[in-house]
Amino acid sequence: MQYEDMVEALRQRASLDWSAAETVLAATLQALDETAHTAVADLRAQLPGQLKQVEPAGMNPDRSWDEFVVRVGELSGAADAGQVGDQLRAAFAVLTQAVSSGQVRELLAALPAEFRDAVPGSIGLSGSAETLLDQVRQRVEVDTLEQARELTEGVLNALAEHSSAGQARDLALRLPEDFGDALRITRPVSRTEAEDFLAGVSDRVSATNPNRVREDTAHVFAVLRRWAPEELEATLSQLPETITALAR
Repeated sequence: MQYEDMVEALRQRASLDWSAAETVLAATLQALDETAHTAVADLRAQLPGQLKQVEPAGMNPDRSWDEFVVRVGELSGAADAGQVGDQLRAAFAVLTQAVSSGQVRELLAALPAEFRDAVPGSIGLSGSAETLLDQVRQRVEVDTLEQARELTEGVLNALAEHSSAGQARDLALRLPEDFGDALRITRPVSRTEAEDFLAGVSDRVSATNPNRVREDTAHVFAVLRRWAPEELEATLSQLPETITALAR
C-alpha cells in the first residue's frame, strides 16, 4: 500500500483534510512505537518510506488505551478525546490494511488486551474467533455463530484435505486458535475438482443446495482472505484452478 493511498484512505475514513490525515497517521504510529517498540519495528519494515522515518520520543510499554488516546492527541494537536479516538481507530484500520495479518497479530500480542477492541472487526483483525465467525455469519446470512462455525470449519476441513500438512499449519497459525483442529489433516485426498471440494463441504454442513454451498464457500474464502491473505493464497496455489476460482 503506497503512502498516498494510506493518507487518502484515512482522510476519507475520518473526514480529515490531507495534512491532518498525515499528522494523525504519523502520531498513531509514533504512539504505537512508544508502547510496543519491538513489534512496531518489525511492522515498520512493511510500511512506505515516509512512515519509516517516524521515531518514538520515549518508551511507555504500560500505557493504557485511554493514555494512548491522550498521547495521540498530544502528537496530533487534537484536544477532544472522542474525536481523537475516532481518528485513531481509523488510523488503526489503515495501518493494519497496509501490512500482513501476521504482523498485525504480532502487534496486538504486544499490546494490552484492551487495544484489540480498537482494531476494526470489519477487517478481521481482533484475533477473536467470534469476530471471524460474525463476519462469516453476516456474509452468508445465517442466524447464529454456530451455523457460521459449522460452515467455516467445513471449508477449512476441505482445505486441509487438499493441502500439504505444512501449508495447512501455516494457515492455522494466522487464524484464531479455535480453528486449529479444523486444519489438521485426517484423510488427505488427491487433487480433485471444485465439485468434489464442494461435496466435501456439503457433507460437513448437511447442506443440500449445491449452488448455496458454492456461494457460502466463496464467502468463507473472502473472510479468510482478510485474516490470512498470504497464507490463503499459498494454500490455494496447491489446488486446481476450478477450486481457486471459488475464492475470487
